[in-house]
Amino acid sequence: MRSLAIGTSLFTIVLAACMSGGGHASAPAEPAEPAEPAEPAEPAEPSVVASAGQSAPSSGAPLAVTDVICERAVRCGTIGRSQLRECREGPGRSRLTLVWGHGERFDHDRLVAAGRLTREATDPQACLTFLASAPCRPAPGSFPKGCGYTGPAPVLVAAVAPGGVCERWDECVDGFCTAQTACQGVCVARSPLDGPCDADLICREDAYCWEGRCRPRADVGAECRGHWQWCKDGLICDGYWPGNDNDHYHSPERPGRCSPGKLLGEECVPPSTASGEVCVAPLYCDWGSDRPVCREPLPAGAECRWLDACAEGLTCAGLVLGGRHHAGARYAARKAGRCAPSLDAGDPCDPAAFITGCPAAMVCDAQRKVCRSTGHAGDPCASSWLTRPPPDDAPTRTEGCFSGHRCDPVTRRCKPQLAMGARCEPVPFGVEDSPCFLGECDVRTRRCTPRCPKK
Repeated sequence: MRSLAIGTSLFTIVLAACMSGGGHASAPAEPAEPAEPAEPAEPAEPSVVASAGQSAPSSGAPLAVTDVICERAVRCGTIGRSQLRECREGPGRSRLTLVWGHGERFDHDRLVAAGRLTREATDPQACLTFLASAPCRPAPGSFPKGCGYTGPAPVLVAAVAPGGVCERWDECVDGFCTAQTACQGVCVARSPLDGPCDADLICREDAYCWEGRCRPRADVGAECRGHWQWCKDGLICDGYWPGNDNDHYHSPERPGRCSPGKLLGEECVPPSTASGEVCVAPLYCDWGSDRPVCREPLPAGAECRWLDACAEGLTCAGLVLGGRHHAGARYAARKAGRCAPSLDAGDPCDPAAFITGCPAAMVCDAQRKVCRSTGHAGDPCASSWLTRPPPDDAPTRTEGCFSGHRCDPVTRRCKPQLAMGARCEPVPFGVEDSPCFLGECDVRTRRCTPRCPKK
């Protein structure tokens, strides 16, 4: 299965990385059969009625959830404009779970009724006003409370104290659950600052575990070393060098300094402690050049040589990756693309390109060489497992299904995964997608059950 991802060129690689497979699948050329209906979901929260638009009306009229979320999905390259109608069916009804997610399948109502979670009301219009004009990649922490990519939602507050029974981390008050999702465990309090820590005792969120003790995360300008959480969220450990104890080439560790990120024109090969790219927003790291440096996003029509090289609302259509970049763990650009708005269903595209120009909810059909829907219920698919050794010099992918779906081994169409307790047919592990959501098909009972470690 593919993980949920929002459009824009940067998220395209996230999506592709979560797409499994050993090469492009030969997808059927005929139109997709009608999708099987997903399992019944709780009705979506009623939208506040308003005319479609991408920003708050000057009259102060309320915004509609489906208008804001779906227009934003088009603007950010998640879906094509031809998919607006099915997008506006809304959460729990639209098959476009890439836009809406599938939160109803996590059974929050049951946990609220059991007292493990409580709901906190939020301001839906503040969320919609933000999303209507926010960039496709908002700065971390910029979302209003109770607001996410799928729109406004009540804030779920943990209600289980340490020692209480739990199934998920979000049930625990300032702690974590010892169980895997849908299994039974207990809530354990996080270790305080300067408290002990290890693989089974986790530090609080503003700290990290270093040499068995919880230490506070460092702010801008503070010295940092070899832990990926040494600096606070949004900062990098600039200038850190890990050192080498090799007898033939010994070099000492060189501390760095916590920094907001690299500026225009600065080299941007991430240090070993970074978990992602290191340029400050909205700059991007140009891995398409021999010497990667931070650059300004490119306008429409410009030649582009990296995934997130293009400005807001544009994609590097036609980019082909292959080989390895000598400066770091990235693929090299084998063929440049051009910055352009995302395509739509039926538009011509190049299936050999890594960035085809199709929206994230579509794929470039290998036979017809046009964009068409992918990953959702009813779409053609291949198993999400890698069943052949992938090449080591080019990114690989197969046409799997988005999160919450599986590729049916008989029809080779995406179907919603089954809930716990539903009847199922076991499939070979490592070959076919599991038919069950957050569980496995028990070979004895032929029912979906939680995948819990045996005691």
